[in-house]
Amino acid sequence: MSNRGVPGVRAGVWVLAAIAALLLPSALPAAAGRNASWTLVVSAPHQDAVRYRAAVSPGDVFSLTYVHSVSRSEVSGSFRVTADALIEPVDTVFRSFGPGLPWTPDADYRRLDDGSMLVRHHEPARSEIRVWVSPLTRDRLTVNGTEIDLSAESERATLIEIMIQKQGVAHP
Repeated sequence: MSNRGVPGVRAGVWVLAAIAALLLPSALPAAAGRNASWTLVVSAPHQDAVRYRAAVSPGDVFSLTYVHSVSRSEVSGSFRVTADALIEPVDTVFRSFGPGLPWTPDADYRRLDDGSMLVRHHEPARSEIRVWVSPLTRDRLTVNGTEIDLSAESERATLIEIMIQKQGVAHP
């Protein structure tokens, strides 16, 4: 027996089609990897605590800035959110050399007008960034124009982890 001639069933099919038409456009960007509802998450894994969350999208750039513990000068690193929800190192800017700063004779660098060095990175993207923060190094994260003091909640050096989470995807 066919339901095509039953008015109630026909109306129900049209209602379902209308709902699908409304929901489909919002589902397509997520399926295409352009989901604007990704979240940059800053956590302190040894404290089992999330310190900060910010909405990000592919192509967004954020920075980590700190005072180098040896040279006592400011260092700033920029990172880009990739289409795969990974973190791609972009560049590092610093005024004076110190241990751990990116420098080799064949580095892709240039001197800025203020005398700082800008080193461009050509490294693969990664799933996370792990850094030690402390009141001594005054670590700051800048995302979407908002600066967060990562050292504020730490009386001593604390390991933090920065990663990108896609909506509905749990990370360990």
